[in-house]
Order: sequence, then C-alpha cells, then structure tokens
Amino acid sequence: MSNESQREWNLWSGAEKPPYMGMIEIKFRDGATDRGQSSFFRWDHNNSIGDIVAWRPALRSVDSDKVETALDTQIGGEHYKKHAIQPVEFITKNALGFLEGCVIKRICRYEDKNGLEDLKKAKHEIDLLIELKYGCQA
Repeated sequence: MSNESQREWNLWSGAEKPPYMGMIEIKFRDGATDRGQSSFFRWDHNNSIGDIVAWRPALRSVDSDKVETALDTQIGGEHYKKHAIQPVEFITKNALGFLEGCVIKRICRYEDKNGLEDLKKAKHEIDLLIELKYGCQA
C-alpha cells in the first residue's frame, strides 16, 4: 500500500476506537483536525461538534510523506529504534525462534537498558537453547 493511499480519510460513525494503534490525524464534525495517539481520543458520538467523523494514519512530521508505523513507535525507551535494523525486523525476516529472538533483542539493548542482567539472561537463553535443541547441558 502506498503512503498516498494510506493518507485517505477513513470515515467514522462512532464506536470503539479503530484498530490502528499509531499516531493518527482526526477530523471533527466541525471540520477541525487534531493529531495524537489513537488511544488519546474519545471515539463514541454524542451528536456534538467534537464528534470524530474521520481518521487517518499521521505523517511523521508536517514536512514528511512517510506514514508512521508500529516500528516507528517504541514503548519504554529508544534502545531498539537506534539500530539500522530493529531486532524485531531481523528476527521476523530470518524466521528465528523464540529463544533466538530473545538473545538477539537482549544483545542489542544491554548497553542501553539492563546491562549485565540482559547479558546473563541472553547467556541463560543460549544455555536453554543448547539443552532443548541438543539434549545436553551447556
């Protein structure tokens, strides 16, 4: 899907918030617009000018035509977003298993998040992988 097609307004008739969890732009009944996380807004209707009548994914900035994605958002820090390839992208594109994925993410973040604790957890997960995959203790 192109960024331009993602920029079309999605009409809204009032209900639970839409499934999109990133930054959005909303349009009110009176034509005014706003921008924020989808969870910040009241999505039900009460027949007022403050009712949301349309929404769309927000651009990263006013000067950008790139739509913000889930990979652009990180809850609880920036320790994954600083990498050229985020661990979740690497893990998914290489179809790695759970333990392999845990090791990758901990190695990528240990200096910025939990330090030695993350390294010990990564080591433990490697030991688990050896034991479960090869049937022997590390």
